[in-house]
Amino acid sequence: MSKRTFALIIFFLTISARTPAQDDPASQTGQLMIGKAMSIGALGSADTPPMTVKAVISIAQSNAETAKGTYEMLWMSQRRWRQEVRFGNYSRIRVANAGGYWQSSSVPFRPYFMSELDKMVDVSDMVGAEKHASFGKVQERQVSNTHARCIQAKPSSNEPGTRYCFDSVTGSLIQVDFPKPEFAPPQLVDRVEYDDIRQKGDKLIPFRVQIFRQDKVFMTFQIAEIGAAPADPAAVSSLPPNSAFWPACNPSRHFELQNRVQPQYPEGARQNHESGRVLLYGVIEGDGTVSNLQVIVSATPRLDAAAMDAVRHWRYKPMTCDVPATPLDSPGAPGAVRMETSIEVVFALRH
Repeated sequence: MSKRTFALIIFFLTISARTPAQDDPASQTGQLMIGKAMSIGALGSADTPPMTVKAVISIAQSNAETAKGTYEMLWMSQRRWRQEVRFGNYSRIRVANAGGYWQSSSVPFRPYFMSELDKMVDVSDMVGAEKHASFGKVQERQVSNTHARCIQAKPSSNEPGTRYCFDSVTGSLIQVDFPKPEFAPPQLVDRVEYDDIRQKGDKLIPFRVQIFRQDKVFMTFQIAEIGAAPADPAAVSSLPPNSAFWPACNPSRHFELQNRVQPQYPEGARQNHESGRVLLYGVIEGDGTVSNLQVIVSATPRLDAAAMDAVRHWRYKPMTCDVPATPLDSPGAPGAVRMETSIEVVFALRH
């Protein structure tokens, strides 16, 4: 009889910390490739001209049907923009303010699809956390009939490093791969593909972004129109009712975990050979505590409970943002900030 052991892997999505880059040529090249992709592909950068962006969000359902929602961005500048997402009964509105944004949501947490959408919409959010990471050597590959230059981040956990591929001619990001670690359950996301890239001023904007799960399209973000500046500039700054202020840190900044309580593999789950990935929504408060924990992707009830029981006791080092001062009446000012995040706990069976 083969011997079965149990491994517990924990890593973070929104607040992940990569291995600091060393002064080696491969890492320097990787950082330059990341920087170029951000400069030419980021919708929300300092050199983005006023515009209106309208898009359709499509999510594959378990019944083989597709659910659709809408996305609209009214953009004037980094300090003046408005974003609205509507999907079925769910809605979220964000309005820019100095140092962050005001947010109104129909639910008191960020659903899983929004966690992914926030990363896929803007190239900066997808690759910004890797701006100072260490990378292996550049590899030449064919990606969707495009000659690409690919780099792989050196892992800082038991998960393999993420691989980023860029168009070898333009430098645009065209694919992100999340390799599956040995013995671990399937990834929530296998890869993200950027295509239908069009020139808009000085930008190269992917009009279609797709998220794949187990090699099937899970979600598509399709830009329908990029138009002129908002017709009513005053509407851009109109605050939605019942909104809360959230500071916005540089994508390369992350919270440092100071005290981690290791989740325990429940005995009943061991005996029943249960494994899987639990994705939690939470808020890291200004004092480093974790609040508002919600399971947004479930593995099994026992594994969900084990992940929740541990993470609610975690403590982070309070962090300040390198952004302009936030409004004095906001919950993020003065001093340390609070931030929404996603935490993934992986319960893996190893033979």
